Amino acid sequence: MKLFLLFLLVPLIEIALFIQVGGLIGLFPTLAIIIITALLGAGLARTQFPLVIDKIRDTVSHIKDPMNPILQAIAIFAGGLLLLTPGFFTDTIGFLLLIPQTREFLVTFFITHFAGNFSSHAEYSFKTNLDEDIIEGNSTEVESEKN
Repeated sequence: MKLFLLFLLVPLIEIALFIQVGGLIGLFPTLAIIIITALLGAGLARTQFPLVIDKIRDTVSHIKDPMNPILQAIAIFAGGLLLLTPGFFTDTIGFLLLIPQTREFLVTFFITHFAGNFSSHAEYSFKTNLDEDIIEGNSTEVESEKN
């Protein structure tokens, strides 16, 4: 039901903003703003994404909880998609997701309020896996006989 409301309200907000902004500045400046924000968003996402991927690699190589950088990557991807979607409301949310400070705040908020149990469990499982014995062995694939 919440998702239905989201898909209903966002286009209504966008249409209202298009009408208001178009009435104030005109059709062509409004279209120009939409195109410029889409291009800026694609550029920002393209520059931010490799930085976060490097953070993920660094976190995993140091056997730390990778939840924060993974959520940052998801936020960048979502921000880029929202900026490619025409509209002022989605552009605002998209830019907020691409600004590192606001993205960090939102990701930290999400982790502390919604994913705290998963994060602590993932950190625990990373630590306990280091203490286990390593058992080496060989395997052979056996084909079953069919009649």
